[in-house]
Formats: sequence, structure tokens, C-alpha cells
Amino acid sequence: MRDTIVPALKLFVVALVAALLLGVVHYVTRDPIARYAEEKARAARLAVVPDAVSFQASSEDEALYLGYDASGALAGYALTVKAKGYGGAMTVMVGLSEDGKILGVRVNAHNETEGLGSRCAGEGWLSRFVGLSGSARLRADGGQV
Repeated sequence: MRDTIVPALKLFVVALVAALLLGVVHYVTRDPIARYAEEKARAARLAVVPDAVSFQASSEDEALYLGYDASGALAGYALTVKAKGYGGAMTVMVGLSEDGKILGVRVNAHNETEGLGSRCAGEGWLSRFVGLSGSARLRADGGQV
């Protein structure tokens, strides 16, 4: 019986210490991680709505932010969307003007393969969408995209 209890107690103590250490690390790092994530999201919003200096979350949709310029006028909207890519889900932020034109596009996260697949996040590829509106059509249909 002693051969079973002593190793079990040792294992319990090791697991307890590990759980306590993980809890402490989580407690210490959660605020800096949240601040970093918010700073990264703000930088993405500023990139897709270049004239904005401040943003306010929409009360209706957590993925939509309203961007305001220095005078307090609406400069555009920053919308986070998720789409299915070849390698998995892609998180994309799109900046839109009041009249529906694309101000900027930024890929926040993707699982595409290196090479051709990861080029979707490059500025050269994304810049071709700036200025297009909801009426844009695919090249196969005689459009610009």
C-alpha cells in the first residue's frame, strides 16, 4: 500500500506546484497580452482607415469600428471578417468609406502555405483592392478583380 501512496502523493505535489505556477504566470501576463492585442488591433484599424485618429466600437457589432478624423468627422469603418482560405480560416480587416469604397485591406491572421499562399498578406497584392466598391466584379465577369 505504501508503494502506491508515496508516489501518488509525490505526483500530486508536483502537479499542484505546476498548476500554481501556471496560474501565477497567467495572472501576471494576461494584462500585457491584452494590451498587446489591443495595440495590434488599433494599428490594423489605423492601417485600413488611414485618415482616422480614433476609433469607437459599434454598439451593434463587435467586429465593426467607426473611425473618426482629427475634426471628429467620420473617416470610415474598420470591419474584421473571417473567410475560409485554402489552409484554414483567414482573419481580414477591411477599411470602408461612407460611400462603400475600400480604403485599405490587411490580413491579420492566416494559415496559408509559404510561397504563393502567403502572398495574400503582402501589401502589393492587397493594394489592388483599394478604391474598389461593392459593385466590383471578377475579371472572369469583365471586372477589375
